[in-house]
Amino acid sequence: MGVIARVRQVVSSALQTFGANTGQSVVAQVKAGDGEVLNREVFHTPGVIGAPPAGEQVILLQLGDTIDKSVVIACQNYQITVTVNQGEVLVYSTNANGTQLEATIRLEQSGLIQIQNQTYNLLTALSKLIAGIQGATYIPYPGGVAGAPVPIVDTTGNIAAALTQLQGLLA
Repeated sequence: MGVIARVRQVVSSALQTFGANTGQSVVAQVKAGDGEVLNREVFHTPGVIGAPPAGEQVILLQLGDTIDKSVVIACQNYQITVTVNQGEVLVYSTNANGTQLEATIRLEQSGLIQIQNQTYNLLTALSKLIAGIQGATYIPYPGGVAGAPVPIVDTTGNIAAALTQLQGLLA
């Protein structure tokens, strides 16, 4: 018997215990060719895990002589558009329907790492924070002690704005 693999569509997925396994794994509900919905374990690269959103296309690999012995080995989301340049790696998340990009981590070919969600870009937020600190006014304590902490007055509001962006990324 040769290898049998088919492209199927995800109905839903979740982290749960599958079959006799002692630990949890991602299990996808996948539409079979006859419309039947099958629960199938999703296999991943070590150190990376994701639950495919509804509507995502998957490759269902049949391991034995029946569809009962099959696993999901790859996923592709045609509902969103992402760009990646040669040599780059992009990790992204979407909403539950797979129709909207929510957050990205881009490892650029230049070595730059960009982390971004729908509202904030980590590099931009850190740049604003650094600029705010550089532009802040230092007010020494009256009669202060040498080496004591110096309070910073954020006269431009840049530090507060940058901290808000960082909190938005890290929340």
